[in-house]
Amino acid sequence: MKNRQFLFIGPLPPPIGGETVSTAKLIGSRYWDDANVNLTTVNLYRGVRIKLQGEKIYARDLLRAVRVFTQFIFNLPGKEKVLLWITRRSLCSLGLAIIIVSRMFGKPVVVKVFGSYLVEQILEYGPGYRRFILSVLSRAEKILPQTRAIADGLIGDLGLNESLVECFPNFLLDRSLVGRRESVSFKGRCVFVGHMKEEKGIFDIIEALGSKNHAGCDFYGELIPKYKDRFLKEIEKHDNLKYCGVIDPSSVIDEIKNFDILLFPTRYIGEGFPAVILESFAAGVPIITTRWKSIP
Repeated sequence: MKNRQFLFIGPLPPPIGGETVSTAKLIGSRYWDDANVNLTTVNLYRGVRIKLQGEKIYARDLLRAVRVFTQFIFNLPGKEKVLLWITRRSLCSLGLAIIIVSRMFGKPVVVKVFGSYLVEQILEYGPGYRRFILSVLSRAEKILPQTRAIADGLIGDLGLNESLVECFPNFLLDRSLVGRRESVSFKGRCVFVGHMKEEKGIFDIIEALGSKNHAGCDFYGELIPKYKDRFLKEIEKHDNLKYCGVIDPSSVIDEIKNFDILLFPTRYIGEGFPAVILESFAAGVPIITTRWKSIP
């Protein structure tokens, strides 16, 4: 029997996305066995649809928060530590309650925040609530932003103690880094992997490659309702563009190997350093992307 008992709260598939997939990979890694740790998990998502930047909060979101908090309270007794993997907006609401209760019961909390825009999110609140957020965050054992830029903002712009903040970048498991791809000439086979939304650059790709004879693009990822009809209508106009559905997370690297270039022209405000870029590196496939946030 494992001696150490941790409570892990984070997003798990479905839906398929950077946050859920990276969390599933972390939970499935051998690290926990090596460290003699047993994880009890509380799923932040459990099949909810992908929310868009700036989308308002609905009753279903409040019900989900109640479910997560109830499961957290039920599973907290007997745990040595709480690991909270959470989005920036949820951190500034549900996450604060989880940190406060955990510390009330003497449980240290490690907070991992997905993507970027956390510093800007906190600065958007009024002075009173901003001070409250920072006072609660200062009670965590560690805060793990995804990029160095976010870490610098938490320390320099928001005044959190440097010892509290440690950069925890996106990662691949060691087993992903096997094999070597032979050099090939460019044959015009492009691929996009990500959510089908405008901020990720899908319509930029369509505009750039539509009806080109020398190149085409296959699109893999979740269809976002707001953009679904427009996206499918646009690619139907072009024989060299194709929507291929959602890739199994365990097959992303192998699928990317079938292409010459990964296209990732993102302008998403919450972009950190996407795992798909690392997966493309692991596949030996070059990337064309925007200079955006912490990319490249």
